[in-house]
Amino acid sequence: LRLANGLEVLRNVSGTLRHGSLTCVMGPSGSGKSTFLTALSGRANYGKVVGRTLINNQPDQLWRHKFVTGFVPQEDTMIRELSVDQILPFSASTRLDRAVSAQQKEDIVNRVLEDLDLV
Repeated sequence: LRLANGLEVLRNVSGTLRHGSLTCVMGPSGSGKSTFLTALSGRANYGKVVGRTLINNQPDQLWRHKFVTGFVPQEDTMIRELSVDQILPFSASTRLDRAVSAQQKEDIVNRVLEDLDLV
């Protein structure tokens, strides 16, 4: 990732994310985990991703996939007074496209709860 002033923030970084799976990125504080995930999810609007990016083993641009990838930032915005059962539907209703039906949103929330073993 190269910032507008030319400074490289990440160098020689690579990673593989498998379709349909949860991925954990670990490392010490300040090692670039959040920057790496922000760049990978196509949301690093403060800099330019340089280098080679492969999606499904084909050269591609990250920005084209930013609406089908996601991650929970270190400091996610949430209402502390709400339970997980209340936060997830609220988040789904405010973040998912309007074309997604209420039933689809409920199914997505239930799938997330199952994936996180919170049922």
